[in-house]
Formats: sequence, C-alpha cells, structure tokens
Amino acid sequence: MPFYPIGNLVSTAPKDSGGGYETDLLTLGGEDGFILPVFTSINRLWAFVDVYLAGDDSIQPSTFPMNPFELAEKIEPLEGAGELGFLVFNPTAVTSGQWSSVNDPIPVARYCRFMSEIRPGIQQAVREYVARFGTATPGFAADKEAMERLGPRIEKLAKSAGARVDEWWERPGARE
Repeated sequence: MPFYPIGNLVSTAPKDSGGGYETDLLTLGGEDGFILPVFTSINRLWAFVDVYLAGDDSIQPSTFPMNPFELAEKIEPLEGAGELGFLVFNPTAVTSGQWSSVNDPIPVARYCRFMSEIRPGIQQAVREYVARFGTATPGFAADKEAMERLGPRIEKLAKSAGARVDEWWERPGARE
C-alpha cells in the first residue's frame, strides 16, 4: 500500500550526482512541533490539498507515493535533525490553513522503530514467497494472490511488533 505525503514542487532540486531529486515535504504546525500529513489514497490527499492550500500559491503540491519503509527512511533523518516530530494519517482540511484529525499524531521515532522491527520479517516472507511461487507482477492476478498469501503473515508481524511498542519507550534512553 503506498503512502502519499505532500511534496512541494517549488523546492524540487537534483539530489546529487547519483541522480534523483529531493523535494521538501509539506508539514503542518502543531503544539508539539512539525507534523507530516500522510495519506493512504491519492483522492484523500487532493481533497485535503484543495481546501488546506486554497489561495496559497507559494506551494505547488505534488504526490510522492512511497511504501511504508521508504517513508520511514525519508523521515528518520528529519526527526533526528529536529525538523519533524509527528505523522498524522489522513487528516481533514477544515478550511484554508486549518486541519483536524480523528487520529492522534504518531511520533516519528515510534513509526520508524515499528517499521524497522517488522521489515526483516516481511522481507523474509517475500523471499520465501518468491522462491516458492516466483515474482508477481503488480496489478495482475498473481499479485493479488501473493498479497492474500502474505497478508496473514504480515498482520501477525505487525501485531507482534505493535504489542511491543510500549516496552520500547519504557526503556532508559528511549526517545519520543
């Protein structure tokens, strides 16, 4: 499942000599620091942008779909530099510059730790699937079958990691 943060095309620049581009991600101000809005569908993202950025020509919104692990890799350095504190999934724009969410923002450190915990298990499950059934082509029936077969294992990995979340933050030196 892709996640969609909002990129600002105005800030897009070449990454380095290795190719690729970097862009600033749109963040929301909050009481506890900068919050990155992340959407689980392109339609939700555009519905938010249409209202939240109404009349703001300084930002040219663009989508940058990322898988959950790519998102963690992108935001972890921002959190470490103090530039980002939280994620909020599928916020709703109330009016220009105002938003709300039924979900509490998630600390970036917590999200990144969760992703790092489940990634090895998911990678192993995918390797085993590919060794047994071959590589599935996205968008085809085999891809759907792969997700049906892998789904329960991924859910088990996520539940296991989720059950350990509180203990991670109770340890000395844990950051949030």
